[in-house]
Amino acid sequence: MRKLLASTKHRYRFYSFRPLTGAEQSRLIAISAPMTPDTESGAVLSGRGGIRRITLDDGSRGVVKAYHRGGIPGRFIRSTHFRIRSCSRGRDELIFLEQVRALGVRAPEPMVCMETGGFFYRTWIVTRELLHTRPLTGVILENASAVQQVMDDLSRQLKVMINSGILHVDLHPGNVLVDDDGCCHVIDFDRARSGVAPERARRFYLRRWHQALEKHGLSPHPGQTAGMLVL
Repeated sequence: MRKLLASTKHRYRFYSFRPLTGAEQSRLIAISAPMTPDTESGAVLSGRGGIRRITLDDGSRGVVKAYHRGGIPGRFIRSTHFRIRSCSRGRDELIFLEQVRALGVRAPEPMVCMETGGFFYRTWIVTRELLHTRPLTGVILENASAVQQVMDDLSRQLKVMINSGILHVDLHPGNVLVDDDGCCHVIDFDRARSGVAPERARRFYLRRWHQALEKHGLSPHPGQTAGMLVL
């Protein structure tokens, strides 16, 4: 895997796989202003929200994701997190993305993590933009005949993660993007865990996936298998 480099500017810390220029650091700081979800209101598991895009000095286009707290705490302190250990949520995801890509799992290329603060901190991650993709949710809803090929591809990638002890805690159809060739790309690894027993990971993935289908009305009709996960 690539070596992670650290740098600072003002009150911000940056972690990247190549040296950042001062201009890049300044653009990242400027784009870190409060974000709001940009997904369509009422969309079913529509994927990423609260993202912005940035172009780095080498011409690469990245997606900037801010980390927000969910649940009841998120109503009061949406963007601030408590540092329980040395790594932030953004740095955790940066490292996990690098690990799963090294295993052959299709996931966004991690580029930069930025954070500010101490015990109370805010953090962001930049990943290379995936072009011509859409959430798996849309494929399930609109093109059931194409779902099986996509699900077979997703199953192959999840089996790699299972055998490597990696658990994607928030797996659902909105966190799987499908490109024009019908290939899956798994996103949002910020709550992932490692060192999980394979059988435990397999049961978790199956349970979490089928719960998401049922909760959001995506479960297939009797006699159909569209969107069902087999591991």
